[in-house]
Formats: sequence, structure tokens, C-alpha cells
Amino acid sequence: MYGEIQMSSSLSILQAQFPGQIRIALPAAATALDLAEQTLRNKIHKGTFKIPTVLDGGRRFVFIQDLAEYLETQRLAASAGKKKRRGPRTKADKFAAERLAAGGEQ
Repeated sequence: MYGEIQMSSSLSILQAQFPGQIRIALPAAATALDLAEQTLRNKIHKGTFKIPTVLDGGRRFVFIQDLAEYLETQRLAASAGKKKRRGPRTKADKFAAERLAAGGEQ
């Protein structure tokens, strides 16, 4: 669903937290995501929750594999998405850009 992602860490942590389970109930998923259960239910109702859920016997579940993929995607996005500094460029940035333009190393 989220592509081929190395999710050994998230999946192994979730499997240790919920041993022998393929899917977990919504309250447990909310705890794993550090969200309030009602917030999670609101997101599902609005259609903004990005993890697929399954309704079984009146209870909603999340597959542990999907939850692990989502957590890894979030982790990778957070590590790759360093915010650019606002405002004018610093002297160091200007000098680095000049060196790069001159064909030198950064």
C-alpha cells in the first residue's frame, strides 16, 4: 500500500506489543498512534484517516501490517522533511552557493 519500505523496526515493535495478533482494535491503534480514540474515530468518519480499517461485528480494527507501514512512512517523511530556514540567506549559505557556482566542492 505504501510501497516497499523497510519497516522491520515498527513492525517488530508492534508485534512485540501485540503478540500473535494480525489486527488490533481501534482503541489499541489509537494508543499506538498516540491519539485519543475519539480523534481517531472522527478522522475515520471524515475520511482523513490514511490507514484502512475493517469493521467486524460492530468493532473496528486496523491490520498491524498497515499500521507499521504508516508509522514507517511518517518516520521517513519526518527525517527527510527538514524545514528550510525562513528569511534572508545567511553568509554561510551565500558562500556555499558561490563555491558551488564556481565549480568547487561545498
